[in-house]
Amino acid sequence: MQEYKNKKVLVTGGTGLIGRQVVDLLVGECAEVWSITIDDLMLNRKVHYMKGDLTSKWFCDTFIRNVDCVFHLAGIKASPKITLERPATMSITPLMINTNVLDACRVNGIKNVLFTSSIGAYSSHVLLEEENTYLGEPMDFFPGQVKRMAEYQIQSYKKEFGLNWCIVRLTNNFGIGDNFNPDNGMFVSSLMAKVLRGDNPVEIWGDGSNVRDFAYSKDTARGILHMMLNHKDTQPINLGGIKATVRKVVEILQCITPFVAHYNPNLPSGIKERVLDSAKANSLGYTHTTTLYDALKETWDWYKLNSEESGKRLNYFADK
Repeated sequence: MQEYKNKKVLVTGGTGLIGRQVVDLLVGECAEVWSITIDDLMLNRKVHYMKGDLTSKWFCDTFIRNVDCVFHLAGIKASPKITLERPATMSITPLMINTNVLDACRVNGIKNVLFTSSIGAYSSHVLLEEENTYLGEPMDFFPGQVKRMAEYQIQSYKKEFGLNWCIVRLTNNFGIGDNFNPDNGMFVSSLMAKVLRGDNPVEIWGDGSNVRDFAYSKDTARGILHMMLNHKDTQPINLGGIKATVRKVVEILQCITPFVAHYNPNLPSGIKERVLDSAKANSLGYTHTTTLYDALKETWDWYKLNSEESGKRLNYFADK
């Protein structure tokens, strides 16, 4: 990735789960890295952090300029339960952020832009392959539509202005710096939070047989940098992870740190299988290399030592 050397790169959401990994990789490649974040965190002393509100068009137009490329990673994610209960919060803020950030990139003439979309933009009734990108309604209806709207915005810029930006659809990511909130975090992070606080037993929604696509944020960050350089097409490309059942993840974490799990088949657990097809990304040279055990172990070891960090990041769903 020597192409990033001495380039001025801007990352939105640079203190988030994936953003912090992208930032560290870019620093390692000797890029000049700027990060816009809403958090009071400075995680890498070689990065220029700017705290700002991306829902402000003025802010975006003013500060997203004079860079060689932009990685637009800022967004909101939460558990399936919160996604169903809080559709407005999951939709309105990201819609404003995406519209403002992408248009600032256009207005200020930035040629290299990457936007992270989501597996939730696919329909649950199709194979999760790029050929089925826009078939059916998104499985995560409201936030999925927001992701699609940003994708359409990028594609409209290609038609009218000739801009050929990159879109990647991501799967269920976890890792260092995740939202470890037991009530609104995603599966892996909320599971770890319940284990650390001493729940006995730890309740698991469903019988554990559901199959999911688990990606380690460090691998995803490598894939994002790789796709910016190698996928010059506004057609979304998938960056998947490791296919595994919920029960398998629980059992691996139990090997790392013993706890008692209770599966409750009476509670909703979502669709039976939700896995991205990453064949196209693989053909372009990307592979997810970290094993599920190693990814969970690294995440757990970090979380035990840094559990207080979650309170320093904005949580749109805390105390609501």
